[in-house]
Amino acid sequence: MPDQYVILQTAPLNNSSFVVVHSTVPPGNNQAGTPWTTALVEYKGGAPITSLVPTSLLSTGIQDQLDNGTRYEWSFTGTYGANDPSTGKRDQLESQLAAQSTGMRDDLQDTLRWWGQTGSV
Repeated sequence: MPDQYVILQTAPLNNSSFVVVHSTVPPGNNQAGTPWTTALVEYKGGAPITSLVPTSLLSTGIQDQLDNGTRYEWSFTGTYGANDPSTGKRDQLESQLAAQSTGMRDDLQDTLRWWGQTGSV
């Protein structure tokens, strides 16, 4: 599933937009053997997961995917040229999203790498 995004705020004087992204959680398990989806839901404190995006703006099924851990939410402030046409601004924001997406997934996996590990000493 591709990343989905919603622009929540645009600051024309700063040539920027606040963008909320819903990315797919990687398949499989972390180092502790915990499914990434389970680790994410537990890390977030359980469902329902509160989104930054108002319910009326969420694409169909996104809230369920956030709640069951198959998608995670992150945000960034994207910038663009002051004189760019609308399509140029969108293209720049989408390019920035693509550039940051892998790093955000890697950060998530680093955070949850050992989630669920138990043991005795």
